[in-house]
Amino acid sequence: MAKIVICDPIAKVGIEKLKESGHDVHDLSDLPRDKLLSQIADADAIVVRSRTKVNKEFFEHAQSLKVIARSGVGLDNIDLNEAKNRNIKVVNAVESPAKAVAELTIALILSLTRNVALADHLMKKGQWAKKELAKKSHSVFGKTLAIIGYGRIGRRVATIARTLGMSVIAYDVVKLEGVEQVSFEEALKRGDIFSIHVPLLPATKHMFNEEVFNKMKDGVFIINTSRGAVIDQNALKKALDSGKIAGAALDVFEDEPNPDPELVNRPNVVATPHIGSSSIEAQKEITLETITNLLDALK
Repeated sequence: MAKIVICDPIAKVGIEKLKESGHDVHDLSDLPRDKLLSQIADADAIVVRSRTKVNKEFFEHAQSLKVIARSGVGLDNIDLNEAKNRNIKVVNAVESPAKAVAELTIALILSLTRNVALADHLMKKGQWAKKELAKKSHSVFGKTLAIIGYGRIGRRVATIARTLGMSVIAYDVVKLEGVEQVSFEEALKRGDIFSIHVPLLPATKHMFNEEVFNKMKDGVFIINTSRGAVIDQNALKKALDSGKIAGAALDVFEDEPNPDPELVNRPNVVATPHIGSSSIEAQKEITLETITNLLDALK
């Protein structure tokens, strides 16, 4: 029987599955970090989402740790090198989040290009801005969607985008099938709308910077549901000011949960609080996938 500590809130169905497995389960997701660290010395496994930073300090308090289960895809809150050095297995959920993140990506594309969020804001202020909004809104039919990172999420976005009449091109470091694969430089030249789906790595940090923005057409749209640090936010603000980028839809930010208000509060920016996989259905699926992988790892 292993001691499993739940560090971040997960769907109830996951906690129930863990308890049914016969392991010693402790839900400490409501504890602040300092108190959490004092309770993990004999933990065999932990379950985290994005909030808990599993860094060197964490490892020093969890000397018995054998498995880290990340309820979600991204692993940038886990020191993977330290985990490897300590022979700790890391598992996550890679299949379940894709559908929900792809749905949000399409929702952000349409909200941004058709000014849905701005229209709603003005309506609630009592303004009937039909003519003004018509001058700023764009149809996606016939536009070229450049997908940067063509993994599980990127492929789902492409499928939906095609049904909306969009042309799809994709850039990835691996060979792709079923899509027109282009170089990063060609994607920058041809894209009308950019959808980013790359992991945060040293090579992708600030992948979208001032130099990259300057290579794009004037008046493009950019959507980011991957990781905030993939975009240089200061460069993005400058590009939004100049009109190089007509609008941005962002679900992720460099500083979460305290994003730059100078970026978030712009009328041509649609901002959501990292909710890509946060549908009720998706959270259940993600939790079950994570717990299944955790129990398999413990075996």
